Amino acid sequence: MELASKNANIYVCCVLNDSRLNELKGLSEELDRRQKSLSDYLDTKRNFFPRFYFLSDEDLLSILGSSEVEAVQPHMLKLFDNCREVLVQRGKNVVGMLSDEGESYTFLEGIKVEKPVEGWMFKVDLEMQKTLKAYTKEQIFNYAN
Repeated sequence: MELASKNANIYVCCVLNDSRLNELKGLSEELDRRQKSLSDYLDTKRNFFPRFYFLSDEDLLSILGSSEVEAVQPHMLKLFDNCREVLVQRGKNVVGMLSDEGESYTFLEGIKVEKPVEGWMFKVDLEMQKTLKAYTKEQIFNYAN
């Protein structure tokens, strides 16, 4: 910045100054390394909970940056087909799901919300499947009545 204030010609300050060019190249390489590390980290989270592949890096970072269920709610339609939000009881237990049309169902067992996010989201996915399978079996059995 001192050199730029002394000489307003940006070409002279940045291009003709060999140390500046090397410094900028080094910063660019460091940025690339950090970007790769971030991508690798997000891939580990996506490998654990594959539904995270439906989210952009920015959306996933906003979810991982918070331990609250409210951070997940805006992204539920991207994660689960036609699921607008999860139903939460006392802020710490996921007890069901609400569809985009306003239909809801309650899980057979509640899921405790705790870190890491991908852990309890994986449990929500399993409980959703288990609950819907049980409800379907029950309704098929009761259909004749």
